[in-house]
Amino acid sequence: MATFFAARSEIITPLPWPTFALPFSVVLNLYTQIAMSPRPLPKSSDALSEDASATQSDQSVYLHFDGYDRGPAWPVRDYGGQGIFTTEQQLEISSKHGMSPELVSSLSLYIGNTLDTESMMNLNRVSRDKAVKEADVALRRAIKHTRQDVRRREKLTEVLLNCDPLFAETRAAEALLCQAHKLARNPESALTDLLDAADAVLACPGSAAILGPADRRKVHDGRREHIVRSCCYVWLDAGQLLTYAMDKGRRQGPLFELIWMVMRFVLPEGHRPSDDAIRKDIDRFRQLIKRRPEILDDR
Repeated sequence: MATFFAARSEIITPLPWPTFALPFSVVLNLYTQIAMSPRPLPKSSDALSEDASATQSDQSVYLHFDGYDRGPAWPVRDYGGQGIFTTEQQLEISSKHGMSPELVSSLSLYIGNTLDTESMMNLNRVSRDKAVKEADVALRRAIKHTRQDVRRREKLTEVLLNCDPLFAETRAAEALLCQAHKLARNPESALTDLLDAADAVLACPGSAAILGPADRRKVHDGRREHIVRSCCYVWLDAGQLLTYAMDKGRRQGPLFELIWMVMRFVLPEGHRPSDDAIRKDIDRFRQLIKRRPEILDDR
């Protein structure tokens, strides 16, 4: 079972116990509906009007994306609420940093919760105009190439299946892409039928969109910050201070050594965050608890 994090405004608090909540897909769907503008929330199952409205201004939705940034490939999986560290790793942390087995166990649970399947949502803005345009360009290119060389059918199939009807303005427009998906998934379908279906999608603007972050430079994976903050929480529980020192241009100190050890257990060499990134995470957490000391209460 995934353990969710309590995240309100800028506060990020790791929860050591399983939290029963709506399924991730339901939460994401609700969040998407709320975030869409200017379209109002649907009032019934017939959310899509049968009549296309006037030309829509650019709409934005916020969707979860993984793998778009160039950061570490975190070992995201279902940890079953059992924590992430092995017994040997927990003993090494306890021995190296003089922490009680209970605190180390809590840290293991916090890190495991951070990396648990669907425990976090990396929400990024998706622009309707950009997503629809990307689908239009990709489909036109794939259709053209497939007509020139039938061996490129696979690429057309890939492009069609990458398209989503999220921004379709009518049920009829949504149905066009659904039909194209059905043909694309069937390797026995006639190529002429597949091309006709793709042409029909193209002829209905907005019926297909390739969903992706509006600005990939702003894609942010919050897992590193959660992991650093989890280390800070446990460090404070151990009666230590959130301090570090500089030695020959490099950050040093017991807190940094704890975080380095955790990152070594979690990520392969060459994929670990920089000292400066960790330092910024620690500084942000120190500033946060200075402004909002109550977040440390009753954790």
